[in-house]
Amino acid sequence: MRRFIIAIHLWILGSLALFAQQPAWVTSHPTDANAYIGIGFAPLKDSDYIQKATQNALNDIALQIATHIESNSFMHTVDIDGKSRELFEDKIKSSVVSYLEGQKLVDSYQNERNYYVYYSLDKAAYERTIQKHKRTAISTGLDYYNKAQQALDANSLVTAVQLLGKGLEAVTPWLFLDLST
Repeated sequence: MRRFIIAIHLWILGSLALFAQQPAWVTSHPTDANAYIGIGFAPLKDSDYIQKATQNALNDIALQIATHIESNSFMHTVDIDGKSRELFEDKIKSSVVSYLEGQKLVDSYQNERNYYVYYSLDKAAYERTIQKHKRTAISTGLDYYNKAQQALDANSLVTAVQLLGKGLEAVTPWLFLDLST
């Protein structure tokens, strides 16, 4: 009987220790002035719960970046009606998620129901990466534009249209940024 009571006490203490080990970031979203923080979770019952939790964390980061981009671009969108504006915000979010680079898995946690992940993306590194992609997109787009102008000067309308299409393809993924020079 005494061993049974000791076993139950050890089991209770072990259970309490498991609950005590839940990281604070699971219940309270951390903040960092130098990084975008993404917290994501997914139910363990989902077959791809790790992927879903990761995607949710990256969406969390993307929303922070999209909010920052929108606040920088607010004057450009103020005349757009509500429906178009929502599409614009969705475009920003999906574009940002597609081009996130350099995020790091800081921690993960699993309880009996959910799997949690904590990702971090350094703001300065992200900005450098985005500026590099922006310069490349602008350079490529302008190169195609200049070649299209040459094709127009040579009266080759079909070639000019094809080149303009390629130039547009080069900058389309980055239209959520201000590409003016």
